[in-house]
Amino acid sequence: MLSIKLPQLFHSHQIPKVFREDSIISGYRRPHSSALDCVLSSFQLTNETLNIWTHFLPTWYFLWRLCALCSSMNVLSDSYTWPLLIYMLLICVYPFTSSCAHTFSSMSPESRHVCYFFDYGALSLYSLGKNRPCDLRLAPSFHPVRNCCGTTTQPIGFHCVVRQDQRDL
Repeated sequence: MLSIKLPQLFHSHQIPKVFREDSIISGYRRPHSSALDCVLSSFQLTNETLNIWTHFLPTWYFLWRLCALCSSMNVLSDSYTWPLLIYMLLICVYPFTSSCAHTFSSMSPESRHVCYFFDYGALSLYSLGKNRPCDLRLAPSFHPVRNCCGTTTQPIGFHCVVRQDQRDL
């Protein structure tokens, strides 16, 4: 019979500070884990298990919906469906990237930063991608708000960046 030994879990005082999260006391995976250990730990109750699975499973659901959309419509030749196609692609990429980030973030401090960099980048793309079809629907090309501001999300994003820079000072 095949026997797989799951990696050991640690308390917050047993791991380096770079791997710790506020208010999480236990359930940490071994720092500097191998890729196999990271994948195996997704089948174990750790402090990341819920994050991994709640992002991984929806990825496959949305991929299934994207395939159904592509098979039922001619999305490449009908430009009216392109905003929906972009939205569906991004809604598949974002949870998959997040699931990978939570799975492989315990490999090293550098990989943790790279993983979450891609996670936040995918979240930003998803935010842009989900608002773009709304902008096209709510503010047609002749609308004065769109003509002077580009899209309705750009001023909001600029405001958030400026506010964050002011907090950092």
